[in-house]
Amino acid sequence: MKKIGLVQSVSALAIGAILLAGIGCTKGAGKISVTTSSEEARQAYLEGQVLLDNVGVTGARPFFETAVAADPNFALAYLRLAFTQTNPSDFRAQVQKASALADSVSEGERLWIQSVEAANQGNPAKALELLQQLVTAYPNDERAHFLLAGNYFFAQQNLALAIEEYEKAVAINPEFAAAYNLLGYANRNSGNTAEAEQAFKKYIELLPNNPNPYDSYAEFLLNTGRYDASIDSYQKALSVDPHFVASYIGIATNLNFQGKHKEARGQIQEMFRTARTDGERRLAYLATVTSYVDEGQLGKAVEELGKRYALAEKNGSAIQMVADLNIMGNLLLEAGKVREAQAKYGQAWTLSEESDIPAAAKAAAQRARYANAARVALKKSDVAAAKSATEEFRTLAESANIPGQTRLYHQLSGMLALEEKAYDRALEELQQANQQNPRTLFRMALAYQGQGDSENAKLLCERIEGLNQLNSINYSLVRHKAQQLLDSI
Repeated sequence: MKKIGLVQSVSALAIGAILLAGIGCTKGAGKISVTTSSEEARQAYLEGQVLLDNVGVTGARPFFETAVAADPNFALAYLRLAFTQTNPSDFRAQVQKASALADSVSEGERLWIQSVEAANQGNPAKALELLQQLVTAYPNDERAHFLLAGNYFFAQQNLALAIEEYEKAVAINPEFAAAYNLLGYANRNSGNTAEAEQAFKKYIELLPNNPNPYDSYAEFLLNTGRYDASIDSYQKALSVDPHFVASYIGIATNLNFQGKHKEARGQIQEMFRTARTDGERRLAYLATVTSYVDEGQLGKAVEELGKRYALAEKNGSAIQMVADLNIMGNLLLEAGKVREAQAKYGQAWTLSEESDIPAAAKAAAQRARYANAARVALKKSDVAAAKSATEEFRTLAESANIPGQTRLYHQLSGMLALEEKAYDRALEELQQANQQNPRTLFRMALAYQGQGDSENAKLLCERIEGLNQLNSINYSLVRHKAQQLLDSI
């Protein structure tokens, strides 16, 4: 299993590569220091770090809590504690604590903390600038290269540069297990299958008693269509740690792809039984949603999202509530229930406006408002309204200067062009959209079909069929459609 995203992809170095804590250990030492006044705090931090490195999020939390209790001025411990939180407001609170201490620690720690803060504030350009400063200051620190690779290049889909940085990290420290994990994912997403498998196997070799290497390799096997072998590897992960909930999702996804949806949801019920936090329960609800979508039961999927929403509401997480409402709207729109979809989108917008979520989250909700309006208008075949909403989204996306939002603008423009049967323009726009989103690939196949180019339409449908993405609603929405289009060519 991997952790992705500008904020969520921060991982740590294996325990053997960490230097002793100490103020004044800056770029001259070659490694990013870990500044704390307490040996107890340092030891707890290091133990938690190994777990968080390898996606043991729930297990890592008490170690970081122990670290900050022993040393209330331990900046990196607050930063790492943030990534074990299940509620976005709790995440922000811990990042703010780390940021408040950033000027009292070493240069490397400060740059790392500030890069996370910039990403959390919706400023990826600033995050990149800080991460590049980190690598310049610490060119011989594997962690610096790892953070630049994952927190920026991987998250922004610049896989070639991500691979380059991960390879630098393992060249510096061949025992840096977590880097092999992400190197495997980056190679897999780049189509370098042999290199990906080699990286995942090396990850298992380095950490044979940890569940995540088996889980990551199982996902690779899933992606390559080796379902039974994938299930076996997920079961190995669970034999190491029965609470490693990601592996239940992986087994369920394999079963979905085999058409065994009831069995898949049985696995998810087992995940519910072992869940220790509401964060893990929300993951289980999402896996149930994906299973129902894959089976074509969109109404059931929306019902499960309602339960997920109720959990966020109980915890007072407006950001999670807004996200769930938008997913409900997407599924209702897919089902042709346009008025109901509009109502969910409207509820999401109102909630975001009336809540005290951060400014960056409010700005994201504002952009989503216009993106959703464009989708609704297209569903109604109201091209004029769709163009107006898309233009409003473009203005906001340019102001935000976030690559993912630029790709979303091109997606909306491509959808507009498809509606107008302007297939050349549709392809031009969609080729600039998110190429990791199978719905983008399917729309490109439709554009090729509209041009009369059956060969390229077929190639894209075959590519979609072979993606086998883990627990993906977007993939489940087009997987069968792509097969139907392929059968018709």
